[in-house]
Amino acid sequence: MSSGVMLEELRFELARRRLMAMPVAGAIAWSVAGVLGYLLPEPAAAFALFFCTA
Repeated sequence: MSSGVMLEELRFELARRRLMAMPVAGAIAWSVAGVLGYLLPEPAAAFALFFCTA
């Protein structure tokens, strides 16, 4: 039963922490999409935007 206790401890630890992975990943993806949209010609920028949001 020790693994069950350990699993509960891990679950509580996960619930206590703020999860920042998704917001950081989204900020990076939108930043890349914005830079590519500025630098690339329109057809390539549209493809880059599609790739970043897929």
